[in-house]
Amino acid sequence: WDFTIDAARYNLSGWEQASLWDTDLWTPNWFGNATGESHTVEEGRWAYQETITDDDVDSAARNAYGWLRAPWNLNPSKHVTRFHQFCEVYFDVSNTWPNCANHHYALKSITDYSDYIPYMAYEAHGGIHSLVGGTSRCRNWYDKFKDSVGLGQLLNLVFKSFTLWRDVWRTGLCQTPEYCSSDTPEGECKMLCRGCDSETFSKEQLAEYSDEFWLNTTDHNDLIKEQMVREVFCTGEQMIMGDQIEGSSPVDISFWPIHPTLERLTVYKHMKFPFTDTTWYSTYDGEWNGICRWGETFAHDLPGNNTMKNDYCSGHYEDDLSAFEVVVPADALTRSTALEEGPLDVVSRQLSNGDIMNLLTPGYTMYLPYVYDSFTWDHCEELGFDFSL
Repeated sequence: WDFTIDAARYNLSGWEQASLWDTDLWTPNWFGNATGESHTVEEGRWAYQETITDDDVDSAARNAYGWLRAPWNLNPSKHVTRFHQFCEVYFDVSNTWPNCANHHYALKSITDYSDYIPYMAYEAHGGIHSLVGGTSRCRNWYDKFKDSVGLGQLLNLVFKSFTLWRDVWRTGLCQTPEYCSSDTPEGECKMLCRGCDSETFSKEQLAEYSDEFWLNTTDHNDLIKEQMVREVFCTGEQMIMGDQIEGSSPVDISFWPIHPTLERLTVYKHMKFPFTDTTWYSTYDGEWNGICRWGETFAHDLPGNNTMKNDYCSGHYEDDLSAFEVVVPADALTRSTALEEGPLDVVSRQLSNGDIMNLLTPGYTMYLPYVYDSFTWDHCEELGFDFSL
């Protein structure tokens, strides 16, 4: 799924957001359409697809309802959910949905792994997950404060709605309830946050909560800021997320065709605009600890030695193995000579992150069990982005 085609269509539609969900991909024959009131697919192969349960009550990979979702996503629905908006608010998503400009920049302007891998993880595709999944039950934030703060502040809050609960859960400001039954009233299954039982937040608590969404502005006083924090984290309706926006995203069929688009671009880059530095280390945007984005933030909370892989970056290292075994030629990645005729000697094994990246280079793509039919971006060329030499 080359989602930059959708961005080009969105561009030509005059920035009409509904046009993103109005293509053949979102019909019953493909991903199915979830723009109805249920926010789940109701027709086609993926109609009423159920998410997965996790009966391990101590698991950090389940929510309070027992669904295999992020613990901070208290979405009670047993069906795969898509909201396609943030807090039921429509706004210009041209800077959120990855487009030809993003992929052209990654192709021609980035020369190091240290910038390329983080850029591809976020700017070049992350917006797809967030806009397909979306957030709900937070429109009241917008309605309640639209006359108190500027539109920019409100839109920033709405746009960051899908990160708010994740961040306060990770830093220990809020906890998820241990258990909610399917008939628990929605207003009673909520995150439990520090300071909500007090008349006022401490200065430190207010700073930590508001830092998640408050723009660096002096236009509004601390009273308004505290009212917003209390509404978002204490008294307001519990915001929930669609599945594509968090770790449960693979349960949504639309998840699976996204990443091959990035791989196709990477294969082409290796052929035409190769990297000059493939060092597996990044401090991208000052938020990466060298290996992953969150390692520097949470490593200090871990017991024992916080060096090497005890830093919330497990799975991100160059030599970390992928979760699944794949069938590959026995000598894959050990030689770059042409394959000989005849049957291949194959083995089933896990590949490392470094192995997978190497397989995308010209010397080793012969080991892949597939090829891309073309390396053309006609829709981008029409918008003035030249992907050729």
